[in-house]
Amino acid sequence: MIVLDTSVFIDALFRFDEQRSRLAGDLFRVTQNIGISIIEPEVFKIELIGQLVRKTEKREAFEIYNAIVNKIEFVTIEKLREIAFSVCIRYGLSCNRFLFHSNSQNIKHRSYN
Repeated sequence: MIVLDTSVFIDALFRFDEQRSRLAGDLFRVTQNIGISIIEPEVFKIELIGQLVRKTEKREAFEIYNAIVNKIEFVTIEKLREIAFSVCIRYGLSCNRFLFHSNSQNIKHRSYN
């Protein structure tokens, strides 16, 4: 399984930067060919629709949105933390020392190097 940033989906859908679009398309082809499932935190839905309605008409945005979310498994932030923790334990990774801050108004993701 893999978690991808919303920008990877946007890069695959829209040609703003040809190299980024090519790389994003290649990544999706590889995940599909190998059978890697994509999981996303629930907040992905908000990020995705927000980007799509800025770049297309609303009807088309909802069609693209539905096509994408029907192919992805969604998890809560808490479940994602559990998965990340188990990966760190299993493979001895630091997970780039990700720190998730959440409260009732927003969720922030920070990476400390």
